Parts: sequence; C-alpha cells; structure tokens
Amino acid sequence: MRKLTNTFLIGLISAGLLVGCGSSGSDDGLEVNEGTEQVETDNDSQPIESDNGTGGGTPTTPPSTVSIFGSNVMPILESKCKNCHGSNGNFMITTTSGTYTNITALKGSAAASGQYLLDKGSNTIGHGGGMVIATSSAEYATIKSWIDAGAENN
Repeated sequence: MRKLTNTFLIGLISAGLLVGCGSSGSDDGLEVNEGTEQVETDNDSQPIESDNGTGGGTPTTPPSTVSIFGSNVMPILESKCKNCHGSNGNFMITTTSGTYTNITALKGSAAASGQYLLDKGSNTIGHGGGMVIATSSAEYATIKSWIDAGAENN
C-alpha cells in the first residue's frame, strides 16, 4: 500500500509540475494561478476579466484621484475659506465660476494661482487667517491633486 501511495503521489506531483510550467508548447487558454486556481487567459497569457454574472468585468485601471474644481475643490473653499473671504475684496469665494476667476487672477496662471491659494490656506506663506487647511489633511491632498492636474475649471 505504501508503494502504491508513493507512486500515486509522485504521479500527482509530476502532473502538477507539468501543468504549472506550461512546457507543453500549446496554449489552451488556461493557466494555474498561484498553484490553486485555473485562470482563463488570452494568447499573451494575460488574465481575462470575469464578470461573475454581474454584467461587466472588473475595471483594470483604478479610478482617477484627480479632483474636480466644482465638486471637490469648491466645497473645501466654501467650508474653510468663505467665512473670511465671502466679502473680502482681495480674494472672494463666490460662485464656482467667479471663484475660479478670482483664483486665476492671483498669480496669472491657474496652477501657480492654485498653489499660491493652497500655500496661503495652509499658512506655508503668510496668511492673516492662519492655517485653515493642514498640509496633512485630505482637503490639502484634494486641492493639490487638482493643481497637479493643471488646475482646470472642470
């Protein structure tokens, strides 16, 4: 019985190694993934996304983290800056379009103006209101990603 078990195990191991290494020279559209799961592949051995019956495959690229001015940046400016800058003649938080125009007027280009605005709000450069947006905050990261993407009025 022991000899039969060892022979059986050796056969299983050998078969497993042949399947796992893909040395057969043919591409049958299946590969062993992590040694435990067969994954359907295309001709370049790239996994084919499965919809698991949900009607669509899993996205292969993560969603963009770039913020949108109107829906991501403007609410931050309204909650953090509008108390003082709602009627201040130097810089005013008004409508989305008006606020964007006010931002670009600060330093000429949208990106430079956005960075100036962020530096003022984080008190990296002198700001009479002190720090209202911490450099380690999610608000700072959101505004920074908008600036890094070109500070568009989107």
